[in-house]
Amino acid sequence: MRKVRDTIKWKSTILFVLLVSFANIPLAEESPVIKLDSVVEVQNAVNPFDYFSNSWTVIGLKDYENGTRITPNGELVLADGSLCRPLIGKVMAPLNNDVKKTLRDGYLPMVKYDFTAGQFIRYELEMFAVSENQIGDSTAQWTQEENFLNLLRVQLSNVREVACKTYFGLEWTNKDLPIESVYEVYQHPRVRAIYAKDALLGLVHQSDACQIRHENNRVIVQVELEPKGATSFDFCIPFRPYRVSIAEVENVLSGFHYDECHERTISEWNDLLEQGTQFDIPETKPMETYKASLVNQFIGMDHGELHAGEGFYDQLYLRDAAYQAISLLHAGYPAAARKALECFLPHQNEDGQFITQKGQLDAHGYSLWALVEYYRLTRERLWLLRVYPALKKGVEWLQHMRRTETDKASPFYGILPNAIADGEYLWGGEYHILGYDWWNLRGLQSAAEAARALGYSRDAEEWENEFREYKQCIFTALKKTGLDYIPPSYEKMGTHWGNLEVIFPSPLLDPYDPLVTATLDEVRNHFGGGFRDGIIRWSPGRPEPAIHPYMSQFVTNTHIARGEYEQAIDGFYSFLLHTSCTHVFPEGVHYEKREAWNNTLPHLWAAALYVTTLRNMLVREQDDELHLLSAVPLRWLDAGKRLAISPAFTYFGSVGFELNAQEETIRLHVDAPQRNAPNKIVVHMPNGIEIIETIAHGESLNVKDSNKIVLEGEMIRQPFELEIKIRRNEQPDAMTFDAKVASFLSAVGN
Repeated sequence: MRKVRDTIKWKSTILFVLLVSFANIPLAEESPVIKLDSVVEVQNAVNPFDYFSNSWTVIGLKDYENGTRITPNGELVLADGSLCRPLIGKVMAPLNNDVKKTLRDGYLPMVKYDFTAGQFIRYELEMFAVSENQIGDSTAQWTQEENFLNLLRVQLSNVREVACKTYFGLEWTNKDLPIESVYEVYQHPRVRAIYAKDALLGLVHQSDACQIRHENNRVIVQVELEPKGATSFDFCIPFRPYRVSIAEVENVLSGFHYDECHERTISEWNDLLEQGTQFDIPETKPMETYKASLVNQFIGMDHGELHAGEGFYDQLYLRDAAYQAISLLHAGYPAAARKALECFLPHQNEDGQFITQKGQLDAHGYSLWALVEYYRLTRERLWLLRVYPALKKGVEWLQHMRRTETDKASPFYGILPNAIADGEYLWGGEYHILGYDWWNLRGLQSAAEAARALGYSRDAEEWENEFREYKQCIFTALKKTGLDYIPPSYEKMGTHWGNLEVIFPSPLLDPYDPLVTATLDEVRNHFGGGFRDGIIRWSPGRPEPAIHPYMSQFVTNTHIARGEYEQAIDGFYSFLLHTSCTHVFPEGVHYEKREAWNNTLPHLWAAALYVTTLRNMLVREQDDELHLLSAVPLRWLDAGKRLAISPAFTYFGSVGFELNAQEETIRLHVDAPQRNAPNKIVVHMPNGIEIIETIAHGESLNVKDSNKIVLEGEMIRQPFELEIKIRRNEQPDAMTFDAKVASFLSAVGN
């Protein structure tokens, strides 16, 4: 966790309160009444599905050290854990988790509330982060540490024909000391500065309909609304309070223009998203989740360094960051991926080990793989030359560690020594972890490939031999377990984790190896009772039973590689099921309470795995083949639908495609990779669509399979277009996100 340092000690609490009278005007039936307390009732204007009973989200800026987390009750978590809490109603009731948060345009980091209280006052709240220079250049000099501003607009609408008086409030609380008193400064005709002691907590930009007063620890904004009238007012809340005089504040008050900041924020985030690979998915939830996952990755990034969370796990974890960096490349951001990977290099010890979590051995293999995976996808030779000394040093560490056990009769000869393991939940350090060996084997394989690519034949041959020997030692040790599947540790202890990463992200075995088949069966059908709601169990037997959504993507991607369509599609939608209505993923889930454990939302390794999984469903490599549409939901190819991706990084170069579906025909245009062409391009069709005929350049192709087209030769070395004649088989139960949610709610009863 990052330590948040702030010299300002708050000693008061600020409350902006909304006191509302109520009438009886019905809302839509699908929006249930939400009781905030015994008096205040509200109804959401929209009611999207949210899996979580503790739905956190985040707003922030790209590459800043901090973001503002937003709690299930709508509180803004500021520096040092201080809270800014909205309250409504005469009794000053806080919001709760049932009052739904959404995002502007479905994916931007601009959190919205839209609900009606008492069925006649509509509340529309929107909050987002802006840099200090959007308000005034001098603000950057007000704090020693990096700071930013949270803007909040409150719009109140009277839906009745009768005038009314309303109030709105925010409450600041400090985790250590109560705030005893606040005061407001009326130096500007439109803007009020709110202070606690000498700390500036925020600015209020008011309308003519507003009056402001304070009572002890509360600041109250009173609003007079005409019949059918509406008004709005804006707050500017620094992440860290400023210790400045009102005279200094006055110099920049004129820079506080909410609408300009709003438009600029939308433009800047959309410009960033347009720089990457463009996915066009004909289903709202998967598309919005993809964009939101990228946005959250950029918010969680700290000056180029990838962190696993914002406000939690807020540091570099090499294993998380390896997947995160490569997912950025999958999403079309090579510069960001490269900068993130450069941050790995200072975390290599003198002995050659890459490490951020003491005592754990998997990060080393993750790092070697990620450094080379960047080269595989970009073919940047200068990058490989730059990191090669680190790769060589890393291989030397691995060679030494593999030889810790000198007894050839030992079941652990030639593998890594016993160690603690986070993911496997083995903290005693007495067990030998399969996932550590898989990852270091993969890292060794990657280093050997790098040596071969650079022409360092001696290193390449030595490391290739080391790879074969290491792999044999792993299988010898596995055989001695007596199991037909791959366990978390050779001692058969622990919960499944790294042992599942044998095919994904790159194959260390044939995808159809009996060990892989048996391992999938073990985790899906037996371990802890088998999958729950499409998700793998984590450490069954603990007091609170848990499942682990993002770890399940190791399984989902294995099914994609094996061509197991139904399991892959179910895994994809099960992952999406366990998200919030702001499209954030958790770490683990206490499913009986629908709770993200330890409030780990949004978890950014999970976000990265979503990006990579979606990419692999559409475009993936398998040996010397490029596979398109490996796992596409059937409904995405309904008549009239369009599906596209461009340009996507692959081992073979940039690729893109556009698919347009009609009832009896699918037209597919492919921009084939030009850098180093694959031997084959394989185009898959989902279950429910049968290929009747494929036409290219006016000629019918000899297609032997009814659900895939295998292309090779000169045709795939240039852009091409296919006209695919199809027969649709009735699939009334074809999966969509809405169908997955409906099935889940039917099963759980709410």
